[in-house]
Amino acid sequence: MDWLDRVLLGQLALKIAKRELKDAGIAVRQSDVQALFTGEMTLNHASTVVQKMMKLCKESL
Repeated sequence: MDWLDRVLLGQLALKIAKRELKDAGIAVRQSDVQALFTGEMTLNHASTVVQKMMKLCKESL
């Protein structure tokens, strides 16, 4: 998947999960989506938003 598809997918995921993220205290603007990824377009695990999202995902499994 090329980088643009990944960004678009990330934007869609944020849009779909907006309510759940807000309830969990996570707020992300569409303009901040790029910061969620590294230069190689993988998840930026140094991002506190990515860390919170990963924690929520693990807790929901």
